[in-house]
Amino acid sequence: MQIGVTRATPDGLPEGGWSPAERVSLKRAINAFTSVPAYASFDEQRKGSLKKGMLADLVVLSADIFEEPQADLGQTAVVTTIFDGKIVYQRSAKSTN
Repeated sequence: MQIGVTRATPDGLPEGGWSPAERVSLKRAINAFTSVPAYASFDEQRKGSLKKGMLADLVVLSADIFEEPQADLGQTAVVTTIFDGKIVYQRSAKSTN
């Protein structure tokens, strides 16, 4: 997502990013991985958004990606993954990424 939002490598190259006009907002990048695939699979009535009664596979992140600088998105780690209502991944306290 960081590259789509910044149009640059994780190292910030090239300066100013490739084709800056092609940057997408963070919200749009998230939608590209959530609501858009649900719609494409004709499943938007049960998945793709967080609403009462919807399926909710989700991740808990180490930072609020809407508050962090966009260039730091790649530093955000997955802390917990919930799939089919069960925790399937939990980051250990020793993990750095």
